Amino acid sequence: NDLFTNRTQIPSLFYETSGSFVGASRETGEPAHTNSLDFASWPQTLWWTWTAPSDLGVSTVPVKLTADGIGFTPNIGVYRGIVATNLTNVTASAKSGGLSTRLASFLAVPGNDYQIALGGPQHDPKVGSPQFGQFHFRLNVRALVLSSSNIDTTNNGDYTKSFGANLQVTNLGSADSAPLRVQVTARLSSVLGAGTIPPTNAQVLLLTANLPPLSPGQGLVRRIGGIVPAPTDDANTNQTGYGVYADLQEQGAADWATVDQDFLLLGILSISIGSGGGVIRLDAGLSGQAFNPLTNVSIFGPLAVNEGTVPAYLGRARYASGFQQDFTNTIWTSTRFSITNGVLKTGSVTSNTPVALTAKYSSSGFIYTAATNIVVLNLPPPQFGPFSITPTGAFQSILSGVALRQHVVEAANGLAPTNVWIPLSTNAAASNGLFLFLDPGASNRPSRFYRARELP
Repeated sequence: NDLFTNRTQIPSLFYETSGSFVGASRETGEPAHTNSLDFASWPQTLWWTWTAPSDLGVSTVPVKLTADGIGFTPNIGVYRGIVATNLTNVTASAKSGGLSTRLASFLAVPGNDYQIALGGPQHDPKVGSPQFGQFHFRLNVRALVLSSSNIDTTNNGDYTKSFGANLQVTNLGSADSAPLRVQVTARLSSVLGAGTIPPTNAQVLLLTANLPPLSPGQGLVRRIGGIVPAPTDDANTNQTGYGVYADLQEQGAADWATVDQDFLLLGILSISIGSGGGVIRLDAGLSGQAFNPLTNVSIFGPLAVNEGTVPAYLGRARYASGFQQDFTNTIWTSTRFSITNGVLKTGSVTSNTPVALTAKYSSSGFIYTAATNIVVLNLPPPQFGPFSITPTGAFQSILSGVALRQHVVEAANGLAPTNVWIPLSTNAAASNGLFLFLDPGASNRPSRFYRARELP
C-alpha cells in the first residue's frame, strides 16, 4: 500500500496492524498530511481506504486514528477523493501523544469513503537499526469519546511531577451507555537502545474516576489530579520516564472494557545518551490488550427450516479480545412470521419462502444490527397409499408424509358440511415417512371418507 492506487481496504469498525516504512515513498503531488501538525516533509507514505458504516443510527460516525513508531512520530492525513493529486482534506483534530504517538479524530459521514495516509521518515541504514522504520496503526469507531484539556503540571524536587487535568466524556452515539469509569495510569514510555521494550508491569495506577451512564448527546467534565512517579533506571533501560494515559472504560457482561484512550502528559525523563547519540522512543500507552472494542455482531441458527416449525436463533457479539457475548433478549424483526427473543414461529407457505431476520445489540453507545437470511421450506402434503379391507371389515392404509412429523388421520361418514370428522389415528411418520393406520369403524357402513393432515 505504498502507492495510493494500491491502498489497503479497512474492512470493519476496528482495524489494527503493524508494519514497516522501509521501501515506501511519496508520490508526486500527494498532500503533505498536515492534519498531523508538523513534520509535513516525511518522505514515505502508506495508504488505506475505509467506508463509514451506515447502520449505526447516527448522522456522523466518530472515528479515532492512532499511530506510533520507533524513533519517530508518524503523520496522519484523512482525505476524500479517488486521485492522489486531487484529494480534499478532511478536518481532523490532531494530537501528539507521548514521544512517538500521533492521534487524529474526525467525524465521518455514513456511506462515504475516506482515504487515510500514514507518513514516516526515510529509514537510515547507517544507524544499523531496521526497527527505525516500524510502525503500529489503529482505526476504531467509538461513540463514547474521551478527551483532556486544561492540563497543568509542577515539577517536584524528588523528580515526580504533580498534574491536574479536565477529562471530558461524551456520548456521540445512538444508545445509552452502561456505567463508565476513567482509569489514569503512569506507564514507562521511552527507552534507549535497539527496540528495548519496558517490562509489561512497568505501570502505576494513579486514580480511578467512576462515572454514571450517559445518554446519547450527553457529556460531562471531571477534574482529576495526581503525581507522576519519578523515572526509574534499570540494567536494560538507559532512558526512562513515565507517560500518563487515561482509559475510558465501560462495564460489560464479562468485565470493564476500554472503549477510548487519551494521552495526558509526560513525567520527568532520565536520559543517558549512548556513544551514537541516538534515542529510540517507544510509547507504551495507546495500544495493547486493554483496548477491547466490538468488532461485529451476527446471528447463528439454521439457514433452512420446515414450515410450521419453531426454530431458535442466537445473536453473537464479538470483541477485539476474542470475547463473545451471546444474546437473545433484544429487538428481533422478521420479514415473514413473528420472532421473539430469537424464537421464530413459522406457519404454512406455498413455496420455499425467503425470510430476513435482524437483531439489535447495544454496546458502548451504538446500536448494532445483526442480520441473516433463511429459507422456510414448503413441505409436501401427506398422501394415502395402497389400502385394503381386512377380513373383519376394517379399513387399513399406508400414509406417506414428512419423516418424523406428526400426522392425523380423520374419518367421516359423508362430505356434507354437517358431517363430523373424527380423529382415528395420530402418529409421527417413521424415518421413511410412512405409517400404517386401521379403521375398525368402517365395518358395515355404506360409505366412509378419510382425510390426512400434518400437524404444526
